[in-house]
Amino acid sequence: MSAQSAYPDPVIRRGLRAGRPRHTGAAAGGLSPHDEIIDHAARLFVRRGYAATSTREIADAVGIRQASLYYHFAGKEAVLRELLKRTIRPTTTRIEQLEADAAELGWDVALCLLLLIDVRTLADAKHNIGLLQHLPDVMSTSAFAEFASARADLSDAYERFAANAVPRGGSTSEDAWGSTPIGALLLQLAEVVIAMRQAGRPVDDGVIRSIAISGLRLCGDLDRTAADRALALVDTYL
Repeated sequence: MSAQSAYPDPVIRRGLRAGRPRHTGAAAGGLSPHDEIIDHAARLFVRRGYAATSTREIADAVGIRQASLYYHFAGKEAVLRELLKRTIRPTTTRIEQLEADAAELGWDVALCLLLLIDVRTLADAKHNIGLLQHLPDVMSTSAFAEFASARADLSDAYERFAANAVPRGGSTSEDAWGSTPIGALLLQLAEVVIAMRQAGRPVDDGVIRSIAISGLRLCGDLDRTAADRALALVDTYL
């Protein structure tokens, strides 16, 4: 299953008689009712846990009837599915374009761009929703299984980019890391920002640059100037 197909669009439960939201336009702060549900659910899931949060509590936080929430989402797991999707889909949807551009950019720059997009996605996500993938009550859901499939596709992409970035005859990650897949290592490197945010540590431009350089080193100490070239380009892919 591809990363993109792992996430079907949310659907409204057939036959459910739900009231429309009480909002008459954009919610406070400029969010639509749909996005306000997502925002409050993210905050509650991260702080209290997925299983411990009810749809009634989410609706109360938004200021709508519980039935109105079901106008936007089929249920609590549909909200979770979208939150998990938001932590990875901005990265996976750019893999194809980066692979197409790699001949011109260089695979080392393309690899850094993939890593930077991943890091920026996780660093910018509201309420540090990257934490959700580590919650046991989330890991038991079908929404997590779909996320895990997309995450495996991203790991495979890291593996391909790294294999192409290492010069023929040059040292590879296997020389230093044995049987540990480089794709998994790069994925874990990007996800370091989740723990940093949880600990209250800032993820600034210096940290992001260091992560990109570390990715190059993991692949066999590639030219670190690729990180700076990628940093100059990353906004064009976001």
